[in-house]
Amino acid sequence: MFTGIITDVGKVLDVEMRGDMRARIGSAYDMAGVDMGASIACDGVCLTVVGKGEGWFDVDISAETIAKTSIGANGWEAGKPLNLERALKVGDELGGHIVSGHVDGVAVIESMTDEGDSTRITLRVPADLKRFIAPKGSVTLNGTSLTVNEVDDDLFGVNVIPHTQEVTTWGRPRSAIPSTSRSTCSRAMSRVWPKRESEAKRVSGIGHNRGPAAEGAGYRTHCWRVARRALLGERLPVEVVRSRVQRAKALGLDYKTYAGVRATTGRDLVAFLYSSNALAVFRRGQSPEPEVIGRIARSAAVPHLGCAPGVAADALGRDIRAVSARALPVFGTSWAAMRDDMKHWLRAEGLPGDAVLMIGKPITSAK
Repeated sequence: MFTGIITDVGKVLDVEMRGDMRARIGSAYDMAGVDMGASIACDGVCLTVVGKGEGWFDVDISAETIAKTSIGANGWEAGKPLNLERALKVGDELGGHIVSGHVDGVAVIESMTDEGDSTRITLRVPADLKRFIAPKGSVTLNGTSLTVNEVDDDLFGVNVIPHTQEVTTWGRPRSAIPSTSRSTCSRAMSRVWPKRESEAKRVSGIGHNRGPAAEGAGYRTHCWRVARRALLGERLPVEVVRSRVQRAKALGLDYKTYAGVRATTGRDLVAFLYSSNALAVFRRGQSPEPEVIGRIARSAAVPHLGCAPGVAADALGRDIRAVSARALPVFGTSWAAMRDDMKHWLRAEGLPGDAVLMIGKPITSAK
C-alpha cells in the first residue's frame, strides 16, 4: 500500500526485454534499507525489487502491467524520470490517500493551463472508469495523489500546486503524455453503492406498501445494508462486536437491541425519545415513577427527550432531566401532521431522526 506522496524522482537507467521487461531504475534511496522483494511504486505502478545496488534497483514488468499502464503507450526509455514511493509502513503519516499501486487504466491529458502559480490539468478516462472519479475525491496520476476538482462525463480536472511540481515529474515541460490513473476511494464506494438507473428497479420493500421507491431515507438504508455486507460480510470483526457491547452497556440497552439499530441505520444512537407509555405519564400534573426516573438517569451516555399528551413540557423535562420535552400532538391528528411535528422538533434540537431511538414500551419492572 502507498499514499501517493512522492518521496523521490528516479530515472530509468536501462531497459532489457527478457520474456518480461526488466528495468534498472536510479534512485536516491538508501538501498541498504530496501529488501529484495520489497515493493516500490514507480509512476504509480507497484513493482517488486528483484535486484539492487548502490543508487539503483531492478524491477520486472509483466505483459499485463505493460498493457494496463502508460508503459505500454509510451514505453520506458533510458533517461525517463519516474515518481517513486516506497511502501507504506504501519504508523506512517497518511499525507495523501490509500493507494494500492494496482492501476485501473490510462487517462489522457487533454489540456494543461496555468492558474496563478499552479497548473490546471484536464484528463479523459476510459468510459468504464468514469464512474469511479468523484468531485473532491482522490485520484493517483503517475503515482501522485491529487484531488479531483470537477467531473464532466469522462473528463475530470486536477490542480497541481508549485510544491508538487517541484518534487514530482509534474514540473517537467508539458506534453500530451497518458497518465496511469488510480482512484482507490471512489472505486471502493462505487463497487458497493447501487447505481440508481440500474439497481432501483430491483429494490423491493423500501417504499410505501413495499413499492419501488428508490429515494430518501429508505433508499439510503438499503444501500447501507448492501455496503455493509459487501465490506464486512455476514460476521463483524470481534473488535467491533466488543466495542458495541460496551456501547450498548453504556446506553442501558441489551446488545441485541443496540446491534439491530446499528445494522438497520448504520449509525450510532445520539438520543432517546421516551413516549407517554414508556414514562407512564398520561395526564397533566402526573410525574414518572421514581423507578422510571432512575432507569433513565442510568442511561446517561446520550441526551434524553420526552413527550406526553397534555402535560407541562417543562415539568416533564425536569422530572426526567431531559434536554427537551413537549406535549404530544392532539389525539386525532393525522399521521403526516404528527410525523412533521416530530421532525421539526428533532431538527430544532439538531438531532437526525434515524439516530434517535424511541422507547414506546413501559420501562418499569412492575409493568
